[in-house]
Amino acid sequence: MFKEYQDLFKSEELNTVLKYFLDNFSCLGKIKEYKKNEFITFYTGKEIIMFEEGNIDLGLEDFSGKECLLYKILHSGDLIGYMDFFSSNSKSWTIKFRKDTRLRFISKQEIDKFLEEHPEGHSYILRYTIRAYNISLMHLLHNRFYSTEERIIEFLIRISASREPNKNKNILITNYTHQSIGDFTNISRNLVSKILKKLENLGLIKIEFKKILLIDLNRMEQYRESIRK
Repeated sequence: MFKEYQDLFKSEELNTVLKYFLDNFSCLGKIKEYKKNEFITFYTGKEIIMFEEGNIDLGLEDFSGKECLLYKILHSGDLIGYMDFFSSNSKSWTIKFRKDTRLRFISKQEIDKFLEEHPEGHSYILRYTIRAYNISLMHLLHNRFYSTEERIIEFLIRISASREPNKNKNILITNYTHQSIGDFTNISRNLVSKILKKLENLGLIKIEFKKILLIDLNRMEQYRESIRK
């Protein structure tokens, strides 16, 4: 599983697509800067956001105002709300800033004009969309078929692969409380704490305040396979 995440987060394909967005979209739209702990709601359809620098929590709101947090690690050049450019849908995203962050807001008119003048841009957006679809499908399958313990392990593996795709040992995961992990995986805080403590007792992780050290990814994957049998 870690190899699959490495392919998604480390691949030259992703680097090529993000570089295209940065090279071509950085002259469009307007930059907005936000301070740590600020919070905004963003409605898609008329603008997209290009992430440039910082750290955020990203969530989706339903019509009743309930929020679903997404554990998506953003890289420079990543886009938010781009799919709704090509449909009649509009979504409400919530963005909480974990540190000082810089975002670029680009209007639909600017994107349309750019794609008209640079039709190759459609292929980059399509490649980017296919990658997002594969990640979403993987997450959907995990929630459907994995036990709560497996979902916590998958969460740790995915965050590790997205932050340190070239490492297999001693990967530090920061800024996630037991509550936030529970929100991301739809598991109660108490059960998250119980599972993390079990993994620590097995020597697979070390826990500190808002920090989890993943000691050995290969051992973690071997343990997950063992509990599936």
